[in-house]
Amino acid sequence: MTSKKLIVLFFTIIVGLIYSLENILPYFWTKNTPGQVFTVFNGGDENLYAAQAREVYEGKLSGNAFIWETKNQPIFSNIFLPWLGTLFAGFLVRVFHSLDWTFVLGDFVFPGLIFILLVNLAYKLTNNFYGSITVGLATLFLSPVTTKLPPINMDMWQGLVNILTFHQSYQLIFSTLITRQLSFLIFVLFLFSLYFLFQKSLIWTIAAGMTAGILAYFYGYYWTTALVILGAGMILAFLNRDYLLGRNLLIALLIALGVSSLFLINFYNNLLSDNHFLSGKIHGRFIEPLTTIRYGFFCLISWYLLPKNKLRFLSMVTFLAAVILMNLQLLLGFSIDPGHWPNSVFEPLLVFFIGAIFFFLVKSRGFVKVLPLLIILFIGVNQFASAKEWLSFHQLSTTENNLFNWLNKYAEPESVVLTLDKRISRYLPVATAVNLYLPYGPFSQLSLDNIWLRIDLAFSILGFQEEQINQKLLDTQFVGQMFEQAYNYEQTDNLNNLDFPDSVKEEIKTKKPIFSLGLRYIPDNIKNEHNQVVKLLNKTALKDRLCRYRLDYVLFTPKDKINMHKLDTNYFLPVFSEDSYSLYKLINGICL
Repeated sequence: MTSKKLIVLFFTIIVGLIYSLENILPYFWTKNTPGQVFTVFNGGDENLYAAQAREVYEGKLSGNAFIWETKNQPIFSNIFLPWLGTLFAGFLVRVFHSLDWTFVLGDFVFPGLIFILLVNLAYKLTNNFYGSITVGLATLFLSPVTTKLPPINMDMWQGLVNILTFHQSYQLIFSTLITRQLSFLIFVLFLFSLYFLFQKSLIWTIAAGMTAGILAYFYGYYWTTALVILGAGMILAFLNRDYLLGRNLLIALLIALGVSSLFLINFYNNLLSDNHFLSGKIHGRFIEPLTTIRYGFFCLISWYLLPKNKLRFLSMVTFLAAVILMNLQLLLGFSIDPGHWPNSVFEPLLVFFIGAIFFFLVKSRGFVKVLPLLIILFIGVNQFASAKEWLSFHQLSTTENNLFNWLNKYAEPESVVLTLDKRISRYLPVATAVNLYLPYGPFSQLSLDNIWLRIDLAFSILGFQEEQINQKLLDTQFVGQMFEQAYNYEQTDNLNNLDFPDSVKEEIKTKKPIFSLGLRYIPDNIKNEHNQVVKLLNKTALKDRLCRYRLDYVLFTPKDKINMHKLDTNYFLPVFSEDSYSLYKLINGICL
């Protein structure tokens, strides 16, 4: 093995270890802490993907791991939990026979594989070995820092200073998300295919189209990026009168559209039904200024500083794709969660291409050898602090573990549990085979009306009064991810006839789409409307409310233990109780 390969192998192992820190520290900490059980899942998006992977592991190829009523839908019908990534994760769980340890190994292996591909691509573009090492490390570790730089963010200078002075840590972009790790891996393979496509080879044309199309079934934001890169590249090639390159890019684009046609059909059907999209759907035709300036500037940098070569072409079409996608609403009249494009796709690519441009232009090798070590030192300290900060998120209490074990042992397959505790609802489909009464909104494949009715029925079954409903709707522990579909926010002057307090309305208007994911307000008229719905429901027979949708258990946790006394014990029996966790079962035969 050559010295260069040994160096790459060394840094690959370091990358895997750094990405594994947030698993290693909590594992040993919980092992030595009485009453705590380690879990790799911290209650974030990884829980959603892990629940789907569990379904695959158990041989259930349904499109939904959370809602009993939609279990008969095929796995490819869920456009928000891409099914190829889910299938692959489920296959790995079958190999290793452990959901937790599959994701632990994923954190060690997949970032390392991404690093190897990034280094090889950067080396082909720059012919600078240590520069390529630096670019690979920076792409994997530093993109959360660049999002704090203007013009993408005008309010986070203090956050940047805190990070650089080790007073604030951050989570890595590909941490504990096998599907996103696989998505970026395939996207880098797509960039490799584009690199070799310059040889005018039909094989690489097909490879570029296939990898771009397959991305639709892994992560839609990488897929749209790949499509726009192919389209923008085709137009640039024809403008430069490179008709053979333009033709090959057109062929690749058509192949990509053909491969992703099933996803396109499902997406179109969901768009027509308006399911899923109310939370992150931004209406209006307007230019998104911050990201347009940012990526447009770097596109000009690529065009001005670089000679006509592959690096110039790839960086320009990537930055053009960013400008186009962040202003997609100009063409369509709407966009869907546009913040995902810069945060998940373009900021890592920005770091990669700006780094590649720098090391292509700077031929000196001396100081470059030190940069990888400086990055490793910086990110090592940062991630050690981050792992300590997130320790409590990687633990379950022994009571929670006992509850999950009870459900796995005694609950009927596919039982449905109602709980108002957001955190526990995140773990139930991962640690057990039960379903949720109140769904993860965007991933539920349910209509907005259905989700709202479930929320109203839950309030009614649990005996909530008007002031309690208002409070619960404001409680982020209750609303959170589960109910993102249950309310709406707009980014333009048209607030869709929703009544917000004036201060909230002003904040909504002044926020930019890239930051829209952080806005979580429930309009006053929505709250009042559903208070009235619950009042009407409370006048109907409880049996009718209980049997509207399948319901088997009601779970109370320390967060909502105060509501337990309102449950009608004529219909429910206690079956599990331990340390402020109480589980009630609907009496058999009630809903016959």
